[in-house]
This record gives sequence, structure tokens and C-alpha cells, in this order.
Amino acid sequence: MTRAAVLLCSLLALAGCDEETIENLVEGKVEVFTIHSASTTNLTGVPDGYHTWAELQSYSVDLPANAPFGTRDDLVNAVGSVTDSGCAKIPETSGVCFKEGDASSCLPTELTEIGLKTYKIDLSSIEDAINAGFYPTAVQYLDQFGLNSNLSIEDAECSAIE
Repeated sequence: MTRAAVLLCSLLALAGCDEETIENLVEGKVEVFTIHSASTTNLTGVPDGYHTWAELQSYSVDLPANAPFGTRDDLVNAVGSVTDSGCAKIPETSGVCFKEGDASSCLPTELTEIGLKTYKIDLSSIEDAINAGFYPTAVQYLDQFGLNSNLSIEDAECSAIE
């Protein structure tokens, strides 16, 4: 029993108090996200509302080049085994940048909410996932790879980010 308590305390210290992150770590998994869509307001030439990231790219919107964006197929090709987790959102995008100290990674102010698709992958594949356009949801991994660890990511119904 003592050994289990020490393990649990170590995991809590590593992962924070997020139960899902702890469960993933115990399974040797990590949850990653990619941008699926964004809600726009007053963006020149783009109707207000939700648009897929690919659609926004076709409007020639000035989007950060290093924003986490990839398809499920990109992730499968990079890491192999992938389990769909669901959807999430970054509800407040004011001043959101994806890389610490990199102004070119910041979102335009006209994007008011970002819709995310989330997946579980093997923990050992995290770097390959990042290279394919997927960022980890767990703060310690965002920080470890120099990504913005202050992102406020919330669970969301997939229908809410369409």
C-alpha cells in the first residue's frame, strides 16, 4: 500500500491534479491536440462564426505558421497507434501564442475561440506528434518542449466547435 501511495504522489507531482492526465501516464499514454476550427469576429473577408482551420487558411488569414495543425492521418503516419479522445477548446484567445517568446506564433485578435481535436498516443511518441502538428495537452510536456504552458484548454462537445 505504501508503494502505491508513493507512486501516486509522484504522479501527482509530475502531472498536477488532473485525473485524466494521471490515468494516461499510468497507461503510458499522453493526450495531444491539433487545431480543428476557430470562431471569428470582425475578421476582414471572413463571415463571423466557426470555420475550420483549413477554411481559414484558404481565406488567406494571417495565421501563425507554427500553430499545431495536422490531420488524424498525419498523426497516424507519424506515431502509428492513435485513439480518438474527443474535442476541446481554447476559450480565451487574447494574447495566445503557441511558442514562448515567439510573436509569430500568436493568434490574430479576431479569432475568439479555438476548437481542438484530441487524441491519445504512446508517451514515447510525443516528439513525433509535435513534429506532425500536434501539441500535448498536459502542462509539463508543453513546458518541456518550449511550448506555451499557459494555454487554457477545456473539454468541449465536438458539435460546439463546428
